[in-house]
Amino acid sequence: MTVYLCAFALACLFMALAGMMRSRVLAMGRHSDVRATILVFLAAAPIVLLVGLRSVEVGPDTYTYVVHYFEVGAGRSGALDMNFSPLYWLFVKASYAICGSNWTGFLLIEGALVCLFLFLALWRTCRVPCLDLLVFVCFGFAFEFVNQYRQFLACAILLYAFPDYAEGRVVRYALWVLAASGIHPAALVMLAAIPLRGVELDMRVVAASLVGMLLIGANFGAIESLVSRIPYFGAYVGSVYDYEISANT
Repeated sequence: MTVYLCAFALACLFMALAGMMRSRVLAMGRHSDVRATILVFLAAAPIVLLVGLRSVEVGPDTYTYVVHYFEVGAGRSGALDMNFSPLYWLFVKASYAICGSNWTGFLLIEGALVCLFLFLALWRTCRVPCLDLLVFVCFGFAFEFVNQYRQFLACAILLYAFPDYAEGRVVRYALWVLAASGIHPAALVMLAAIPLRGVELDMRVVAASLVGMLLIGANFGAIESLVSRIPYFGAYVGSVYDYEISANT
């Protein structure tokens, strides 16, 4: 635990220094500075090392990803075998071509890719990126980050795509969502944000949303029965994820 906390503390420190450097550069009328960019890379480095040097005996997911890595390399796993994630399979295939049996190298590449999208998203969208990184750590996402690589890679891509959505570049946003869904199909749900972009969040919309959520909660059995009929997602209903991690929550 101490190693994790130190790594993320270092990441927040370097991100704070990068933010200070950027503020100084902007005050001087310039738009970028190589020193700030280097500091952002230094902020990402401890997290990349956490992912890449993580033991397969820590947590359940790392072992699963390493086994899948060797199965892909040996040709025993197809493009849809990792929960319908063809783009992730392609990434693993390319990583095996580079690293061979060195699974640590694969995890380092995976950690670097997740950090690339996450830190670019923070740097592009946040006025105080170190504060947002601190929130990311304090809300517990950091520990999921170093374990659930595929899910967080999809999430990081969606975060990176958000400025396109906010600024009206809907087609580019949709393409990023499709790319994220190739990593984890659950990302497709973010396509629902496109038709909702013009909806005004007045009190009637908020009230209707609250009523909808209450109805879903009150009729969760029916919702669960519906979800169980949907390919991929239905596999979670009644599984260990349902009972041990609590799908109800």
